[in-house]
Amino acid sequence: MIAQSFDYESPGTLKEALTLLEKHGEEAKILSGGMAGNPRCIISTRFAACRLT
Repeated sequence: MIAQSFDYESPGTLKEALTLLEKHGEEAKILSGGMAGNPRCIISTRFAACRLT
């Protein structure tokens, strides 16, 4: 299965993360630290589907 394309953001602070969530609303998905694999693997397994992560 091939992942759909998406933009990946990596905020450095909580304030930056909250700003991104506010900017992108329900389209945003949060991937927590410590997850095995990279974001493209998670998307390609259909664990999540989004345009922005």
